Amino acid sequence: MSESESKSQKLDPIDAVITWVDGDDPKLKAKRRQFLGLEHQTDRQTRERFSEVGELYYCIASILKNASFIKRIFIVTDDQYPTHLERIRTNFGEDAFSKIRVVDHSEIFQGHEENLPVFNSASIETLLHRIPDLSNRYIYFNDDVFIVKKVSELDFFVDEKPVLRGEFLPSRTATFYQTQRERKNRGQFALSNKKFSYKETQYLSFLLLGFDDKYFWHDHTPHPFFKKTVKNLEETHETSFLQNIKHRERHHSQWDIMAAAAAMEIQHGNEEFRETSLTYLKPCTKKFQTPYIWRKKIQFYFRKSKFICLQSLSEAKPHTQKLCEDWLIDLLDMHSCQ
Repeated sequence: MSESESKSQKLDPIDAVITWVDGDDPKLKAKRRQFLGLEHQTDRQTRERFSEVGELYYCIASILKNASFIKRIFIVTDDQYPTHLERIRTNFGEDAFSKIRVVDHSEIFQGHEENLPVFNSASIETLLHRIPDLSNRYIYFNDDVFIVKKVSELDFFVDEKPVLRGEFLPSRTATFYQTQRERKNRGQFALSNKKFSYKETQYLSFLLLGFDDKYFWHDHTPHPFFKKTVKNLEETHETSFLQNIKHRERHHSQWDIMAAAAAMEIQHGNEEFRETSLTYLKPCTKKFQTPYIWRKKIQFYFRKSKFICLQSLSEAKPHTQKLCEDWLIDLLDMHSCQ
């Protein structure tokens, strides 16, 4: 064992946090219609963000298979129970199942119940550090992100510092959609009517911390956190926190807790920068999905990625979903756990 590994293991244990929702749940659809006035069934963007085809099972399985140092796995959801957990119990046993706890939105929004129900990942992510009994060190996952190679604590934490995966970008790379919205509001011609962008929320996070010319862009990877950093953010930017959690749906004014925590880490001298080590796929956006999957497979093996993100898989063609699931089974060596 290296000196760094020995130091890391003397620190707080590491938990995993996964946000999940079953968008086909009739109760959730009713809530959306009641509070947002939307016909959920005809809202394509909603289907992409909330529908799922079993990704949670593979997300949990990838943690159990490839990140054995993780102590507990918290699943954050809205009055739902993932049936995938019984599959975990069957295929991985009671010890693995006992690591998992389902956390309701009401637990992390305690004291802010007026903002519930919420259908907005940015709002939910802002309060994940309030999960009861959550370790000071934790790693946040979207349910469509998978660890596909053996990893150690040092892939996420070095001594007291979370590893920051991404790259610095100039602010101009994130302000295009804001400019276009402002043009449209003035009645001028606009090239885009996009309501928000992933880069824009990250730029706003760094702007919150006083960075106005650049931001550290992160992709869809697992995100390590120190809880004390997020608590520090909440105390020093209380008004911004309260503003960020009030939106039931995504809003272009919202910032990103992963980026904001990274900004504070950088302010405090964290220079543990790494590549994303990610292969990202969104096959539903491609006309020819099978060649796209094979190209991404080649890219994955060339890059030797540790993580894969399969976004909006429920919107891909059925044969594409099967290709992706078979690939995950191969990567995780789970042929006996189907």
